[in-house]
Amino acid sequence: MITYIAKRLVMMIPLILGITLISFMVIHLAPGEPTDMQTQLNPQASVEMQNRLRAQYDLDKPLMVQYGKWLSRLAQLDFGDSFSQDHR
Repeated sequence: MITYIAKRLVMMIPLILGITLISFMVIHLAPGEPTDMQTQLNPQASVEMQNRLRAQYDLDKPLMVQYGKWLSRLAQLDFGDSFSQDHR
């Protein structure tokens, strides 16, 4: 019985990694970027501001680096700031 539970706990690790990878990829399949809402809808936003926001949210890094940082923040239960104006 103990070995069965141990096997299940060990098999839970790749399952959780698979679920997080699929979730991360689905988020990135959506058209546009999260920074578009703050820059393209604002007529005063410049290209420099868009690049600064991309760097702030690590969107200028490769996908594997973004996934690693996202996974580490997820493990720390840090879900980040909201993109809404009141940061709820």
